[in-house]
Amino acid sequence: MIDFHDQVNLYLKGDNRDSMAYLRIAVFGNPTHQGYAELSHVVTQLISQILHISPQHIYIQYEDIPSWAVAGMFFESNIC
Repeated sequence: MIDFHDQVNLYLKGDNRDSMAYLRIAVFGNPTHQGYAELSHVVTQLISQILHISPQHIYIQYEDIPSWAVAGMFFESNIC
């Protein structure tokens, strides 16, 4: 799932002259963050190419999801 918010004012050090992107990526069952570096690289390249935003202005926040539910079904990570 992807949720886009266009025309949002993002400021870096009080400046909003450059285009910026802030992404929040939630990942289920990966507490060791395996693959995050590679994913960050690929996502940054894609956002830069598609939206023409400098990689220096693309920020990614990761969120660890230990449990998840969909369609009434509950899933919990067994990874400790």
